[in-house]
Amino acid sequence: MFRPRKEQAPEVGSAWRRAVMGRVVTLRDTESRHERNLTRRSDARPWTILCAVDRSPGSDRALRRAAHLARQLNARLCVLHLIDVEKPTPLTPEHSERTESLLTARLETVSRILGTAPSLLVRRGDAADAIAAVSEEMDADLLVLGPQRARHHVFTADTPARLLRSAGRPVLIVNREPKGPYRDLLLAVDLCASSARMLRTVNAFGLLEGTRATVMHAFQVPYRGMVAQAGIAETHVERYALGWNVARFRELLAYVDAAGVDASQLRILLEDARPLRAVRRSVHRTRPDLLVLGTRAHTGIRRALLGSLAEDVMREISCDVLVVPPPVRSSPVGEHADPAHAPAAQIH
Repeated sequence: MFRPRKEQAPEVGSAWRRAVMGRVVTLRDTESRHERNLTRRSDARPWTILCAVDRSPGSDRALRRAAHLARQLNARLCVLHLIDVEKPTPLTPEHSERTESLLTARLETVSRILGTAPSLLVRRGDAADAIAAVSEEMDADLLVLGPQRARHHVFTADTPARLLRSAGRPVLIVNREPKGPYRDLLLAVDLCASSARMLRTVNAFGLLEGTRATVMHAFQVPYRGMVAQAGIAETHVERYALGWNVARFRELLAYVDAAGVDASQLRILLEDARPLRAVRRSVHRTRPDLLVLGTRAHTGIRRALLGSLAEDVMREISCDVLVVPPPVRSSPVGEHADPAHAPAAQIH
């Protein structure tokens, strides 16, 4: 049975008072036995999880989920507390004291889960910009946020989408109260490089181990409506559709296998619908506690016309959502955005 070490969370008072004056503060505990015994990856460094929080209750959920994932992955955890740019500087003594107390309680909770204290950063400014900058500084492998909220909060409804485009790192949106490790996963897959990257990332994080995972693919049989309207017997139309579905099913199995994932441990689900509707249907059918999908690098007019499935999903779906974006090619962040460190071009 796991027994957390009796270790004090870092004291936040002086750090908080310096941070509210506009300076960046980093609190790092001394290297513990937990950190020295981290399981090393192929690049000889542990996973790094960055959890961004504000004063809202949703941030408590995100922080607890991040702590459980850090323990599961033997990862380093950094907590980034963001201060609303609209708050006055310096903050009032009452607001400062309440925030210090909140941070102290949160760090104590995380310390009990991990058995060691996390690192703490406090920054003031635009949420997406601050998170992207810190994630690059520490080369974070996973970013964890609470649910999207209205405009008057530090994290606004467009923060996750902006972060996906600017940071080029997997983003986990925690919508539900953590009740242990993820058990039921739904992986929304197409046959593009973005989904291959997503599969490799989920596999590298170990999220498929001991879980019930379903791979969902939105697929509409070509010309089925035209064939049906041509007066062809229904049995022939069904046979025509079955042939397409069997071929796509086999293609999916080969695709998943090429991504390095054991397809025999997955349930394959073909949804006859457009992508967003297919995601809604499959979420209703499988009741996952984590939905995972990859994104493509659409920009400009193409993005404006087609929109973003990931953004629609993050707004609508009530379970936790993990989105794996393409790397940011012009930044060193992109080199580490794919935790599996494998080129997507191999599977396309």
